[in-house]
Amino acid sequence: MSAPETMTGPEYLAAMAKKKTGRPWSNARKAACPCGRTHPSRLERTGCLRLTAEAQATGCQLRQQVRFPLLAVPGGLAITVDFVLWRSPTDWRAIDAKSPGRVSRDWRRGAAAFQASYGRAIEEVPA
Repeated sequence: MSAPETMTGPEYLAAMAKKKTGRPWSNARKAACPCGRTHPSRLERTGCLRLTAEAQATGCQLRQQVRFPLLAVPGGLAITVDFVLWRSPTDWRAIDAKSPGRVSRDWRRGAAAFQASYGRAIEEVPA
């Protein structure tokens, strides 16, 4: 049995720089919105337009990029949700714009921890 091949730090970095990772996880492109924000994707911008209209029609406030501590998970972890339609401390909905085929395993874990922490699910809305 031969000894395993060793590699120095600079050799490893050079090898990793040459390696192609293939298709990126997300094809999102930033998109300006009439609300005055620049969203990280057109999908999120479309969700913002729809939820802005819904907030105006129902008298709710639309809050964007809301960070929630995950109380059910030790260690001070948090999740950021794209939108919250808020009417009162007991009447609110957390909504995230998601492309149906592009939901990561980490997002699923975070959404489950959110539900365990707050007793309600994050609505995943394809915009």
